[in-house]
This record gives sequence, structure tokens and C-alpha cells, in this order.
Amino acid sequence: FVACGGPGMGGEGAGGGSTTAGSGGTAGGSAGGGSAGGGGGGAAFVDAGQLTLLELCQGIAKNSCDCYAALGRLPQGTATCLMRTTNDCLAAPAELFDAGRLAFDGFAAKRCLEVEAPQRANACIIESLPCSGPYQRGDIYPRIGGAGALCNERTLCGPGHFCPAAGEPVCAACQPLRVVGQACDETAAPCDPVAIVDKSPLVECIAGLDGGRVCLTRSAPPGEYCSAERGCELPADGGRIRCVGSRCVGPPAVGGDCRDFGSCAAGGACRFDGGSYTCTPTQAAGAPCTSFLDCDSQLCGLALGASQRTCLAAGAPCAVDAGSACGGRCVPQAVGASGRCYAAIPDGELCSAGASGCLNQCLLDYGSDGGSRHCATPTQGLPCRERSNCGNLNCVVVDDAGAGVCAGSSVPEGEGCVRPLDELQGNCSGNGELACVGGICRTLAPHSLARGAMCTRSLQCPEADYCNGAMRPRVCAPRLEADAGCPYGDECRWGLSCIRGACTPPGGDGVACSPTGISRDCQLYTVCIDQRDGGSRCRPWVENGGTCGPNSTLGYCSDGWCGGGAVCEPRFDAGAPCWRYDQCTCGGRDGGNSITGDGGVCRAPTAICR
Repeated sequence: FVACGGPGMGGEGAGGGSTTAGSGGTAGGSAGGGSAGGGGGGAAFVDAGQLTLLELCQGIAKNSCDCYAALGRLPQGTATCLMRTTNDCLAAPAELFDAGRLAFDGFAAKRCLEVEAPQRANACIIESLPCSGPYQRGDIYPRIGGAGALCNERTLCGPGHFCPAAGEPVCAACQPLRVVGQACDETAAPCDPVAIVDKSPLVECIAGLDGGRVCLTRSAPPGEYCSAERGCELPADGGRIRCVGSRCVGPPAVGGDCRDFGSCAAGGACRFDGGSYTCTPTQAAGAPCTSFLDCDSQLCGLALGASQRTCLAAGAPCAVDAGSACGGRCVPQAVGASGRCYAAIPDGELCSAGASGCLNQCLLDYGSDGGSRHCATPTQGLPCRERSNCGNLNCVVVDDAGAGVCAGSSVPEGEGCVRPLDELQGNCSGNGELACVGGICRTLAPHSLARGAMCTRSLQCPEADYCNGAMRPRVCAPRLEADAGCPYGDECRWGLSCIRGACTPPGGDGVACSPTGISRDCQLYTVCIDQRDGGSRCRPWVENGGTCGPNSTLGYCSDGWCGGGAVCEPRFDAGAPCWRYDQCTCGGRDGGNSITGDGGVCRAPTAICR
């Protein structure tokens, strides 16, 4: 795994090879325990489109240590950081490789390191660097534990399976996730989500018709069971659907009971006949009527010159006076004026702000001095002077002359955008990830902007600059020197960190630090420790046998605990009595977590469940 890459690593040599392929041999397994076989020939072949685990770990180490150095947290150089970070990366998944619970995808590793890593924050926030997260990252380290494979909270199961012991320090067997129609439990028998749609699983564990919980799609198609937990799926044709009697149904047809739905399918109207609510047929234009419910058009009124109310077609001639009320809205809405009758006024017709009746929105005409309005659909890019020209969109000033353009919000990457004069992001979505360039929301390449250019985030600026959020517009500006205020956290020049609101060199051994123990206060491999005198100071990591001081005030035991002699001592073995949590995985003698009173006992490390 170290010297060879490739999706689903395993097969020949897997489960215990050396860190490098021997002369013509095949490497596999973890970083230790065994040797490569084979003889003669050249080095193991690795496709140029992938990375080995060693190459991935070395790349992760370089990214992390370069950032630590840039932040001034590696005064002694990067050699120790590179060695420790690389070794930690190799060791983390090693036992899971050996147990046959993880594979390694060298192609995904290459994509992550060469595509994602350059997108890291310019402030070098170590916790957010790509590729260096938990080794459970599924694309780089695919899980391969199938049904029956032993598992626990560390050796998780492969795709389509779950571990019933997840979160518990015991071994169990992987089980298949439950599928649609099967009984389920959110914890003990979860459903296969199938896909994530709008940040939610497509399939969820929902209370079924009989009260028991069952795996179901979160939206029910027509005719299927629905409830308060499970809504109805909207029809593709935009029609109506409701949950009636625990079933998703469309509006009833003529003759059907419409009490629960409240309306009917096309050609019918819901009416109360004295005993029940029933869908009755509607009439075409010209038929006599007494109510809008009688008409296909939902317009029942007096046609021009008529004395009897009839169903009117949308757009039928009308006049706003006592003798020709159209049952809808007569447009234009002026007494004595000849107009047309509508149930909902279409785009292009005159309207009034207080009682528009528009099918879409009643917008103030652009350039209108008299306040005239027309029904219209708000559209990004149309000219505007004020919000009333744009309806539910915004009016954005785009030039020095004060010209405005209607603009929506949260526009995704690749789609058209609008930006004001003093803002590069415009109406693009996100928190600075996208910029409105050339009328399109785009991701700018790292460090592609020059000093003084408008920016949305520091990553876009030169390495020596940051995106100054205190300015309007935000522009790339030189990073700040020591003692300068840093309200945004990423303004300091390389070698300084933003500590308690000021650009400050990270402290070494003995330097005062924040009592909250924020790691960036101190150099790498030092920790902010309470000195028991009212203050805190940066103290180094200490190996077993080294001095940690009274109450651990002089050092942090990196692989042990600080004993009574102020020296770091090895952690206890399983079964040994313990009275401090840092001596081992110390739990109560009764199996609980409390070790107060008579102390506790060291629990066995979580098994790998081979």
C-alpha cells in the first residue's frame, strides 16, 4: 500500500508487505510486518495517473508543514514536522489495511492532492487543508467490510452495510443496510439512503401505516402511503396532489367526493349540495352561470350589453361599471373604460400595486414618471431604478451613472450574474468562493489577482497579500506586520498568527498564551498549559522519561501521563487500576465512565476485529 497505488488495493501481496517493493516484487499491507517477494526485474509499476500511499502522505505533510512554517510555528525548520506528519498519515490506516477493512484508491488520492489541495485557504488554516482529514475519507480509502465482516466503531463496514456496534468498544458483524419496504431503526437497523437530495437522504426510516418504522422514500408518489413524516411527491406536470386518508391523491374527478381535497380536477368544481361536497361539471364560455364555480374559466359575469350572467372566456370584453361586472378583473381598471376580463391578469396588462390580481407580479414601469405598472415576470438583467421595477429581485447599481439592473440571489457557478461597482462576488452563491467575472459566476484560480484588485477571499490574492474586508470594495492588500489588529483572522504576514486579535509570533516554551488553550498561540509540538498560578504558558511535548513538572506545568506527555515524580510515564496496560483518565482508557469498575470514589480500571484498547 505504501509503494503501490491503485483502486481497491489488495490481492497479491496484500496484508503484510514491506514499505517498498523488492527487486521486482509486489508491495502490500501496511508499513511494516513482512517483506516483498519476487526476484529480478525492475521497480513495481505505478500508473502515472495515481499516487502511492507514501506519495499521498508526503504531499499531505508538505502542505501542512509549509503552512505551519508560514505561520511561524516551526522556528526550527520543517524536518521534524515532515517526518512526524508523514509517519502519522501512514500509521493511521495501517492496521485497517492489515485487517482487510480498507482499500486505497491512488487515483482519488492524486485528484485530492493535485486538485483540491491548491484550493486551500490562503490563511493556511491547518484544520481545513484538503486530503488531511480522517482516514475514513471514502473516496481515497474505500471501505470493504461486507456482510458478516467483524467491525466496531473504528473498523467500519463497506458500502451498503452498517456496524451495529458503532460507537461501542466491542466487536460485531457488518449487516446490510435496510432497503425500501424493510423494517428499520435509526440506530440499530438504519436504511440505505441511496442518494442525498437537497442535503437529505432519499430513503429514511419513517413510521409506516401500521405504526412500525419502515424504510421509505421521503416523498411518496401518487397512490402511496403518506403521513406527517412523509409528504407527497409533486407531479412532474406541476399538477396538484395532497395526502388524503394516508394516501397521496390528485384532485377528484367529476362526481367524486371533494371534502378533503377542497378542489377538483379540470372540468369540475367542488360544491356543497346540502349533504356532501361533490365535484360537479363546469361549463364552457357562453353557458348560464350563478357562480365562478360553474365555469371552466372561473369567470361568471355580464358580457357587454348582456342582462344575464354567463361564463366568460379569459380576455372577454368588459367595462368597469355597474352593468358589466365580469366576475374577475376588468383590465384596465378604470370606470367606463373598455377592457378585458381575467381571473388572473397575464403579463403585459396594466395593474395597480394595491390590488394587482396579476398571474405573476405587478411591476413599476422602468422610466415611468406617473407610476404606471404592468403585470410582468421579474427577470434578471432588466434595467431598474428601484426595487419596485424588479419585484422579488434586487435592483443593483452597476455603473457610475447610477444605472441599475434587476438581479436574483445565490446564483450557482457557471450561470449569469450581476455585481455592483464595489463588490466582486455580486449575486453569486457562497461565502466568497465565487466571483462575478464577465457576467458569469466563476471560481478564480489561487493567487490569480494582482495587488489592488477587487477580491472576495484571500486565496485569490498574491501570497504576500490578503483580501482586505475592511475596505469597500474589498481589494488585495499587503499582509499586516506584528502587533497590527486582525479582526478577520487572515491578515497577518507569514511568520505571524492572529492571536487574541493581533498579529503575533507563535510562542515557544515559556511564552504566555491564551488560557483557552488555542493551539495557534504556541509553536508546533508545544501546548498552552495552565500553570496553576493564574496564567498559562506554551510548553513542549515530552516523551516518556522526560520532565513534565508538577501537575504537568512544564510539559505535555505526548505518549504517556505525568507521574508523581514530575516525569512522563508509560500508560498502563488493560486491567490495571487507574485513577486518572490520561493513564489509559480509564473507566469505572462498574463499566461506567465515572472513576470518582475508588478509581477505575484500564479498559482494553478497541479491538481491530480482524
